[in-house]
Amino acid sequence: LCVDKTGTLTTGTFEVSEVSPLGKYSEEQVLLIAAAAEHFSSHPIAKGIVDAAPEIELAGCIIVGWVQWANRSATLSYWLGKSYTGLGLATEAVQKISEYLFSLGINRLEISAAVNNPASIAVARRAGFVEEGKCREFERINGIFVDHRRFSKLARDV
Repeated sequence: LCVDKTGTLTTGTFEVSEVSPLGKYSEEQVLLIAAAAEHFSSHPIAKGIVDAAPEIELAGCIIVGWVQWANRSATLSYWLGKSYTGLGLATEAVQKISEYLFSLGINRLEISAAVNNPASIAVARRAGFVEEGKCREFERINGIFVDHRRFSKLARDV
């Protein structure tokens, strides 16, 4: 809570006031894409974006991260809404985005999955990723450090 020089109370709540889409995308599509990317963030701006998105249940999201063009590598992470699990959607999406990234020249993709998340581990395996080992205390979830299994897939593996 902040008070500015005029004495106005400010709660620090971010609100989207305007969306200016580029190209063929509508305002709704831009908000949905942004909300999917910010879904798990606790940042106030992310919350404002998620709140502004239309009330549509997202099936899930795949995030391409840590793209290193010099090394031709990237990481993938993903999540699904509970009503969409067990349908093969995550596996298919990981396979499709992997094919696309390899077609762009990426050589190596990595997935890290918490050891206590068998569904995420299974997606990596079904999508053809090879387990490389365990990363100790890789992520902090709810104040507890959690080990991850590390998987990779190379362009030559397809």
